[in-house]
Amino acid sequence: MVRRFLSLLLLATLIGVAGFAADSHEVVVLYDGTTATVVVAEDITQYITVKVSGADVTVTQSADVVDEITYRLSGETDNGSFIHSGDFKIALSLEGLRLASQTGVAMQIKNGKRIAVVLKDNTENVLTDADGGSQKACMVVKGHAEFQGGGSLVINGRGKHAYKGDEYVELKADLGTLTLNSTVKDGIHIDQYFLMKGGTLNITTTGGGYWDKDDLKTKAPAGINSATDVIIRGGTLNLLSTGDGAKCIKCDSTFTMEGGSLTAHTKGARYIYELYDGDKNDIDNIPDSLKTSPKAVKADFGICVTGGSINLYTEQDGGEGLESKDTLTITGGNVHIETFDDCINAANDIRISGGDLYLYSIDNDGIDTNQSMYITGGNIVTLGNHLHELGIDVNDKSPYKNLYIQGGTIVCVGGTSQIARPFASDDAQPVIYYKGKLNAGMQLLLRNVTGDGVWHYTLERDYTAENGGKTPDLCLMLTSPQLTVGEAYELRDVTSNQTLGVVSSLESPYSNMTVGEGLNIYDTVFEKATFTYGDQTLPYRWRMFNSESMQKPAILLYLHEAPSRGTDNATQLQEVAIDSICRYLSARDTPVMMIVPHCPPTTGWTGRLRRVVNELVKQNMSNNDCDVSRIYIVGCSIGATGTWCQLSNYPNFYAAAMPIAGDPTGYNAANVATTPVRTIMGSADVVMPLTNVQTFRRAVTAARGTLLLDILNDADHVTTCNTAFTTDRLDWLFAQKRSSETGIIGVMSITSNNDADYDLNGRRVSNPPKGIYIQNGKKVIF
Repeated sequence: MVRRFLSLLLLATLIGVAGFAADSHEVVVLYDGTTATVVVAEDITQYITVKVSGADVTVTQSADVVDEITYRLSGETDNGSFIHSGDFKIALSLEGLRLASQTGVAMQIKNGKRIAVVLKDNTENVLTDADGGSQKACMVVKGHAEFQGGGSLVINGRGKHAYKGDEYVELKADLGTLTLNSTVKDGIHIDQYFLMKGGTLNITTTGGGYWDKDDLKTKAPAGINSATDVIIRGGTLNLLSTGDGAKCIKCDSTFTMEGGSLTAHTKGARYIYELYDGDKNDIDNIPDSLKTSPKAVKADFGICVTGGSINLYTEQDGGEGLESKDTLTITGGNVHIETFDDCINAANDIRISGGDLYLYSIDNDGIDTNQSMYITGGNIVTLGNHLHELGIDVNDKSPYKNLYIQGGTIVCVGGTSQIARPFASDDAQPVIYYKGKLNAGMQLLLRNVTGDGVWHYTLERDYTAENGGKTPDLCLMLTSPQLTVGEAYELRDVTSNQTLGVVSSLESPYSNMTVGEGLNIYDTVFEKATFTYGDQTLPYRWRMFNSESMQKPAILLYLHEAPSRGTDNATQLQEVAIDSICRYLSARDTPVMMIVPHCPPTTGWTGRLRRVVNELVKQNMSNNDCDVSRIYIVGCSIGATGTWCQLSNYPNFYAAAMPIAGDPTGYNAANVATTPVRTIMGSADVVMPLTNVQTFRRAVTAARGTLLLDILNDADHVTTCNTAFTTDRLDWLFAQKRSSETGIIGVMSITSNNDADYDLNGRRVSNPPKGIYIQNGKKVIF
C-alpha cells in the first residue's frame, strides 16, 4: 500500500512538473543528468519493483504478470544504466535516450523471453558502456531481441561486445537504423541465430586478434558472431572490421543471403599469436590454433546465396570474402568481391547455378574449393593472381576432384601454373582456353565465323602494374551457352583490331586456342588452293557461303592490299575488309563463292598477274557451275588498282566492281564503262589521290558508263580501306547483274591478240555465230 502511494505521489509530481504520465501497462523512465525518474502505471504497480540509485535504474518484474508491459525510456545521462529482470516478454520503447555508464553495462535485460526493442519514429538513441570494464557488453539480453521502429539506435561497446544475447536477434522490416561500434570484441554476439528482414544495420569493430586462454586458441572480433545461422532477407548491412584477424560475419552454422544489401570490409591482416616461435612467413605450417585470418563472411556449415546484393572487400594478407567450411551454393543475387586472398572458398563442394558474380583476388584465387565445383548457370567474372593461381581453383591433390561446367557465362583470368580443366560429361558446356598477354583496357571479343559476337569483356585489371611493369603470361578461360561444339572461334582485341587466338573446331569439354602471328578465324573456314596458268602459280583461298541454296552461286573476287602480299596463303585473310564482307554474306541466304588470291611479295595485281587472276575466276566459274551473270570484283589499295586493271582488260566480264582507294590512271575508260562501278575514296588519302579518280570518272561518264564516287571526308588511306565495305554499298554491289542483247559475250583484251569468246554459261566458243558482240567496249555486228 505504501509502494502504491509513493508511485501515485511520484506520478502526480511528474504530471505537474514535467508533463509525464504512464499509460496502462507502461513504465516510464526519464534520465536527467545524474538522476533518473521512474513512473509506473497504476494498473501494474503490484508487479513492478523499482530501485533508483543516481541514474542507475533497476526494475524487477513479478512472475505473476500475465500481459506485456512496455518500458518507455528517454532522457540523457553520462553515468547511468537500466537493468531489468523478469519472466515475461516486454517491450522497450526508446524515445530519445542517451544512456552511458561509467561503471559497467549500459542496459541489461534478464527476462529470458522475447524483448521488443522499439525505436520510436524520428528519435535518436545512444547506449554506451564503461570503457575497459568487466561487463560482457554494452547491451546484454537474456532472451531474444526483436528490433523495430523507425528511429535510430547507436550501441557503443567499449568493454567487450556492443550487444550480447543468449538467444536470437531479429531486425524487423520496419526498422530504422541500428548502429553498433565495438572497440574490443564483437558488434553482435549471440548464442542463437541472427535474422534481418529490413532496416539499416551499421557495425564497426576495431579490435584485433587475441589469445583465448580458456579455449587455448587465437580468436578475433566479428561484426556479427552467431552460434548458429545468419539469415539476411532484406535491409541494408554495412560492416567494417579494422583489426588483425577480424571478421565481419562469423556464424557457426549457415550463412544465408536471400535479399537486401550487404557490404562488408576488413582492413586487418592475418593474426598470429605473438608467442609463436616458428617461422611466421611459413603460413601453411603454423597450427590453426595459433593463427586467425580476416574474413568478410565465414560460416562453418555452409553458405547459400539466393538473392540480394553482396559487396565484400578485404585489404591484407589472409583476407577472404565468402568462406564456407562446408558447401557453398549460389543460385541468384549480385555478388561483388575484391579480396587479398580467395574471394570465395569452400572446404566442400561449390555449386553455382545463377546470379551475377564479379570476383577479384589480389594474391590468390577468385573461387577455390577443396572438393568439386559445379557451375550450371550465372554470369561469372573471376580474376585470380597472375603468378600462381587461376580465377577458378579446384582441388588438385589426391584424391582429385572435378570441375563440372554445364552452363553459365564465365570469364576466368589468372596465372598459367594452375589451370582448372572441366570434366568431360554428356552435358558439359564447352570451354575455351587462351594463354598469352592481356593488358588492362583490352576490349576482348570472342566471335564465330559468321562474325557474331559470342562474348565481350573489357579487362579492367592491370596485371602489368602488379608484375612490376611487365606484362605477365596469363590464362583466360571462357565459356558461354552460345558456344557450339565443332564451330570455329576467334578471340580479338577490339582496341587494336588484332587477333589473339583461334579455335578451328571447338571440342568438348574444352579447347586450347592457337596463338601466334598471322592467325585469323577466316583461316579456319577458307579452303586453301593453288591455280597455275602458264608458268605462274597463284595461291588462293576460297569459301562458299550459303551453299545449301538451290540457286547457282555468284562469284566475288577480292584483291588485297600491298602489306598483305606474301607466300603463306593466309595473310590476305587478316584484312578488315575480309571481316566486313564475310559478316555481310553470312547474314544473308544468297549463295556466293568468295575467292581471295594471294599476291606474291614483289609484284602487284597488274602486268602478267592480271591474266592469271582472270583465268582463276573462269576456272571456278566452270568447276562450280556459277551464275556467270553475277561475277563481282572488289579490291583495296593496290587491290583496287588491280580491279581497275581487270575492268579495263576484260570489259563485260564482271557484273559490278567496287575498287576502294585505288588509282585508275592509264586504264581504258571506255572498257571500264561497260561495267557498273562504285568506288570509294578518302579526301585525306595521300597514297591514292582523289583527283586521279575524279579525272578518270569524267572519261567514263563521257563513254556513257556508270561510275559512282563516294568520298569519305577527312579519311586517310587506311581508314578508307577499313571502313568502305558498308551494308548499303555491298547491297548495291550484289544488286547488279550482267545482261546481254544476245547469247554471246566477247571478252576482248586490248593488249593481246588472243581474244577469246564465251557464251553466257561461261563456255568457250571457238567459232561464234554471227550476232552482236562487244569488242573493246563497243558494239560490233558481224
